[in-house]
Amino acid sequence: MNGDGTRERPLRSLADALARPGPKRVHLAAGRYEGPFRLPEGTRLVGEGSSTILIAADLDTPVVEAPGDTALESLAVEGGGWGLEARGPVRVQAVTFRNQARGAIRLGAGPLEG
Repeated sequence: MNGDGTRERPLRSLADALARPGPKRVHLAAGRYEGPFRLPEGTRLVGEGSSTILIAADLDTPVVEAPGDTALESLAVEGGGWGLEARGPVRVQAVTFRNQARGAIRLGAGPLEG
């Protein structure tokens, strides 16, 4: 049975959390999360440091794609063509990028904060 997104009954996957409507703050427990991921506007992903890993094996796609008004905090991004591809304002804090084919961050428009 899937949870309801509370601390007591967490959702089983990041995909489930991202599919919920509206702005969201998603806390990710330590572990590996297989992507790629497309973040809805207004999403804030918060990990538990370098032991929370977002990963994508496909070197032609970004691990995380964001339209803007998003944030990544306290996690690692591994693989992919780009670690993060954003088309608007994005905040990156305490994030480690590694093993991207093209580069860590590709920013189409807007500021990068962190």
